[in-house]
Amino acid sequence: VILPARMLWDKGVEDFVNCAQRFYSSKTSVRFALIGNPDSQNPESIPDAQLKQWVELGFVEWWGNQDNMLKIYHMADIVCFPSYHEGLPKALLEAASCEIPIVAYDVSGCREIVKDNLNGFLVPFKDEDALYLSVMKLFENSKLRIEMGQKGREIVIENFTEGRISSETIKVWDEVL
Repeated sequence: VILPARMLWDKGVEDFVNCAQRFYSSKTSVRFALIGNPDSQNPESIPDAQLKQWVELGFVEWWGNQDNMLKIYHMADIVCFPSYHEGLPKALLEAASCEIPIVAYDVSGCREIVKDNLNGFLVPFKDEDALYLSVMKLFENSKLRIEMGQKGREIVIENFTEGRISSETIKVWDEVL
């Protein structure tokens, strides 16, 4: 289970870690990895010391910034993305494109990519129980992970190709001008 994001409080990193801790406490054998670095220019940045403490406790791994995200996505079974707010998260487009099911909070940006019960689960904002249960449901059901992953790729191809985005952008500019 991965969280590909900058290490910011409002990306839901602590919620992800709390989910990982519940798996750890139940002695369920699953790896949770944080993928990304803090952003020292952002007031929401999580200190390195906090990230290292979570790693030392054994709940999560912290892989830092990765140059080959395609490789990372192919290693993952689930993307858990409990961000508090988004524009259009590139990480979720990439995950869906790589056929990885997604668990995310039901917030703008995430709900544009994640279609609840189709290519992942949208859980109520800050509902850590629902977050945990949704990740567990995917963890326990490989067939569901595969089906949702395939649907995610279909959604990206249908709605988020470069040509489609360019066409929609030009349409907006034409209306404005």
